Amino acid sequence: MGRRLILIRHGQTVYNATGRMQGHLDTALSNEGEKQAEAAGRLLKNQGITRILASDLSRARVTAELVGKQLGVDVEVDARLRETHLGKWQGMTSAEVD
Repeated sequence: MGRRLILIRHGQTVYNATGRMQGHLDTALSNEGEKQAEAAGRLLKNQGITRILASDLSRARVTAELVGKQLGVDVEVDARLRETHLGKWQGMTSAEVD
């Protein structure tokens, strides 16, 4: 099997569920987000994944760790993978920004 790049988004956070922009805010996964990450791990089994990289923000790191636990692969953390900084919009809803 040739090399492949598989990208997954972090699981749901309370900010996602309430329509708030996160940017560099370090928000945690909701219970639903943890379930989503575990489901992603099940879907990714037997895909030959040997390396997992994640942002240092907890929503991405924890998602990756939950996937990695199921795959038996450790997670490498890199702050360069962070979401775009949204300045004063961080923590606001789209309606508040408008």
